[in-house]
Amino acid sequence: MSHFGTANIIDQYHMAAKSAITHEFRRGKVDGDGSCLYTSFRHVNDILKSMDNKRLRSMVADYILKHPNLHLSALESGTRYRTVEEYCSQIEKHNLWGGEPEIRALVMLSRKLIRLVSKTKTAQREYVINIFDYGEDIESFKECVYILYDEEKKHYDPLYVINKENSKEELRIFQRDDETVSELLSKFIQEELHGKK
Repeated sequence: MSHFGTANIIDQYHMAAKSAITHEFRRGKVDGDGSCLYTSFRHVNDILKSMDNKRLRSMVADYILKHPNLHLSALESGTRYRTVEEYCSQIEKHNLWGGEPEIRALVMLSRKLIRLVSKTKTAQREYVINIFDYGEDIESFKECVYILYDEEKKHYDPLYVINKENSKEELRIFQRDDETVSELLSKFIQEELHGKK
C-alpha cells in the first residue's frame, strides 16, 4: 500500500480513448527553491495539499537512513558529508537538493515507478533527452509518474497529461506500460523540448 494513498482509479484511467489528437503532455512550473524535486513529486502524486515538503523530506531522510542499499549512493552523490546521518540531517534541514538517492527513496515510499525525463544541452547547443526509469526492476509497481529534469538549470518540474478540450482535466498517474502515454511523451519531447532521444 502506498504511503501517499491512491488516486481514484476512475479519475486517472477513465479516458481509454486518450490520443495525440485529444491529449498532450504539459510541463508544470515549480519554484527553484531547492525543493523542486519534492514539489514536483507532490504534484504528480496529487498530494500538494495533503503533504508539505518538510514532511516529505523527513520521510525521504528516514527511508535513506534505514536502508543501507542507499547509503553508498547517497555518500557518492557529490556531497561533502561523510556519514549517512549527516547527509540525511541536511535533507531534513532543506540544505540538500534532490538527486538519485532521494528519487529512489521516493519510488519506494510511493510504490510507483518514476520516469525521469532528463534534458541536456550539448556543446553544439542541441538538446538530448534521456529517460531514466527508477523502480523499473520492481514488477509489483504498476503505476508510473513523470518528472522533467533540466540538467542545465539543475531543476525539476512535474509532467502531466491534459485533455486539450478541457485543460482542467489533468492525468498525473499512469499505468507503467501505457503505450499511448509513451506516444504522447515522444510528441512532447519533439515539439516542446526540441530534443532527440
